[in-house]
Amino acid sequence: MKKIVLLGASNSCMPFRLNSGLSSVEGVELVNLSMGATGSLSKMRAIFHEEEVKHLQSADLIILETNICDFGIVYHTKWHTRQYFINLIQGLYEELYKLNTKILVLLLPNSNVKNNEISLEIDIANIHSFFCDKYGFNYINVLKYYLENDINYFFTLCTKDNNHQLKSIMFDLGLNIAKNLDKFLYPKKLTLKKKDVEYRLLSPKDMKLAKGELKEKKIIASKQKAYVLDKNTAFKIAKEYKGYKILGFTSYNFDKKLDLSKWWLSSSLIFKNKNKEFIVSSNAYFYFQPFKDSFIIDDETYIYFNEDNKSLNQGYFHEKNYIDYFALVDILLVKGEFKADEIAFSGNFIQTSKEYDFLHLYPNAVFYKELIEDFLNNVFSNANIESLKRIVNEQKAHLENELSNLKNENTSLKESLNSPEQKEKILNIRFLEEKVKRKELKNKILEKDLGFTHKDILESKILNQKIRDLEQILADTKNPYPNIHTSAKLRVQNHLAYKLGQALILNSKSIKGYIRLPYVLSYIKEKYKAEQKTYNDKISKNPSLKLPPLASYPDYEAALKEKECLTYKLGLALMKADKSWYKGGYIKFYFESKRLKKEFKERQSKK
Repeated sequence: MKKIVLLGASNSCMPFRLNSGLSSVEGVELVNLSMGATGSLSKMRAIFHEEEVKHLQSADLIILETNICDFGIVYHTKWHTRQYFINLIQGLYEELYKLNTKILVLLLPNSNVKNNEISLEIDIANIHSFFCDKYGFNYINVLKYYLENDINYFFTLCTKDNNHQLKSIMFDLGLNIAKNLDKFLYPKKLTLKKKDVEYRLLSPKDMKLAKGELKEKKIIASKQKAYVLDKNTAFKIAKEYKGYKILGFTSYNFDKKLDLSKWWLSSSLIFKNKNKEFIVSSNAYFYFQPFKDSFIIDDETYIYFNEDNKSLNQGYFHEKNYIDYFALVDILLVKGEFKADEIAFSGNFIQTSKEYDFLHLYPNAVFYKELIEDFLNNVFSNANIESLKRIVNEQKAHLENELSNLKNENTSLKESLNSPEQKEKILNIRFLEEKVKRKELKNKILEKDLGFTHKDILESKILNQKIRDLEQILADTKNPYPNIHTSAKLRVQNHLAYKLGQALILNSKSIKGYIRLPYVLSYIKEKYKAEQKTYNDKISKNPSLKLPPLASYPDYEAALKEKECLTYKLGLALMKADKSWYKGGYIKFYFESKRLKKEFKERQSKK
């Protein structure tokens, strides 16, 4: 069994993408230590975490993916100098090098980057590339591939989320990496200079309690724990850490009280020493928050909850504490500073060793682009801009007309409610309500005198209705016209595959049809699921209602022919594509539908 450890950001966390592709190969164990929206500094934490480092030490391949988040942290926050970041990157690479295992660095494109920021994005990629070349790390520079082939903007249009690539592309990338584990190279043989720098990862359980008690909080889907700081709790950092600088901390403020669609809503902490008070917030998820300021631990350093909602020195969207505590996991410390050489680039991508370049494992995104464009051109080959504009304008005019009518109705309703006639109607309604109440009282008295209730009368009516329903079923069985109870062909036409295929054919005859097709298909699937649920519920209550096998019907042969028709086969192909969408199922469906239509036309010409 080969072990891959994924040390990335959100592109490595999202389901059905890179991680799914990596874990789908037999004989490969995937350990995912990724953390969304975090850059290179958070990966240093994994190296000094007592449990996570064991996975790194036993890995056959470590995959690093941080350049998109590095860009955001360095250039959007502008907390630190470029050289500080270079020091950080080389420090991380040197610690990874010491693990003496294969390293693969993914440099992914970020479609959110504006044109005037591309040179900065290239600079981040170049820093990573420079140290890949220095230490002998394998790399796949997707950013360079996208920019040189001018396809970055195209894939911006193809995704709902510009920070993440198409699922099918990332899945195939993971698959290709896992299949080629043995081909990746080990780092170069280097003699490292001794650096006067020491990292430590400090857990709250190793701190002193200044007040309160130690309260643990379980982290979902992890063996790790967070420790709760509320108004009654405070930690003091031991004197042995005096002189260490805080690089950042990990938090887990997930709480059912929070609206998780607004992930940034959370709470804040106060770090205080003899000379400084630093207040910082963190979001609701498992997250590593780097420090923007230099905070040095002295012999009177405390950490406590920001109970009074003091103004922040660092944080996002913080209006107040949305929960009444802060869950701290650990703090990353450093003593000394890793000093890298100053490096500068021309602005273009730097030249690196081809020996460690594994871009050939990345799916052919240029082909994907051409394929999608070809598909769209074929779909809209008979359309033109003017006809599309006409459809949009018709819809717009219709909606504006409806809006105008609603406004008029609203005005009329307000006027009507205030009219004398309407007030008279309201009084009449109240009079009728009182009349109904009096009748209900009389009914109760009558029920008592007669000895049976209104419910008894209703049940009698329901029984009569059931008798009529049974009589109707009996009449239907004598009906000479076929239904799904008497015809196998109609049973087949009631299958989901047939209904989907029918919808594909009917809606592919016009532009409007293509536009509404996704909604039609979704409606058919949901309706079919509801019908099947109702049928299964009835069967579970009364097994005798189960329909007989198709082979028992007199028109069974006709049903088999129906299964071979274009309508049914198109529906089956679409269902298959839907199940494997993450492997490019819909693109395969495009070609499969073409083949099925061609076969149908050939059969028709022979008749």
